Amino acid sequence: MDLVECIVNDYITYYAYKLDNRIFIYENGNKQIISAENHYLRRKN
Repeated sequence: MDLVECIVNDYITYYAYKLDNRIFIYENGNKQIISAENHYLRRKN
């Protein structure tokens, strides 16, 4: 899995693991599996 850096805004940066087209992230202490497409859409907001 690749480690990717996700910049949410100027103050928040988190790291996620990418495997194929799935991204595994830790959000609010919970492990979630979301697709790269949904991840991209969420980052744009």
